[in-house]
Amino acid sequence: MRRSIIVGLFSLLFVGLLALPARAQGSVADFYRGRNVTVIVGYSPGGGYDTYTRILARHLGKHIPGNPSVVVQNMPGAGSLKFANYLYNVAPKDGATIGIFSRGMAMEPLIGGANVAFDSTKFTWLGSGTNETSVFVTWHTSPVKTWNDLITKDFTVGGEGSGSDPDVYALLLKNAFGAKLKLITGYPGTAEIAIALERGEVDSRASVLNSSSVRSETSPRSVRSWIVQPTT
Repeated sequence: MRRSIIVGLFSLLFVGLLALPARAQGSVADFYRGRNVTVIVGYSPGGGYDTYTRILARHLGKHIPGNPSVVVQNMPGAGSLKFANYLYNVAPKDGATIGIFSRGMAMEPLIGGANVAFDSTKFTWLGSGTNETSVFVTWHTSPVKTWNDLITKDFTVGGEGSGSDPDVYALLLKNAFGAKLKLITGYPGTAEIAIALERGEVDSRASVLNSSSVRSETSPRSVRSWIVQPTT
């Protein structure tokens, strides 16, 4: 069984890295009863990560001793790097704050750019919500209609920031297969990239999650796609 941070759709992690506060060690239920557990998403509302987080929030409290309320907040920025830095340096370390950011973000201290202010090894990873195939899609009006077009014609791809799924897979296509793409990065989330596709700001988007993004954010009749991340 593979144990890779990249395999899952997203990772959950506690800010309280080791144990609950001393007053709560006697009874986890007493600690959580009547409290709010805050789940922060490193992206804007409406995208795949946000969708899965809100589904999770509906049920998570039932499985935590004391049955706390679960509140979802959004903190978009730099492909979820802003939130990863906040989670490590600012968020309360009390065992009641967890977060979801890009699956590739854990590698940013090793291969990313500047502004990384966290140590991935000191987060406590709780799990992944799903394991599925991602696809690369182009809008129906873009110049890219076939794989040959992908490597022979100039086109643009929407991205979010270093370490985010769309940027990672776009650069994979460019560097490994020679795709003639220009990455337009900095969108706060995949919902905004979907809008950019419809407006003609960009031609394509990488790492679209089959179960959420294509169906909820864009019209399936208006995209053409290639599988770029098999699950096995």
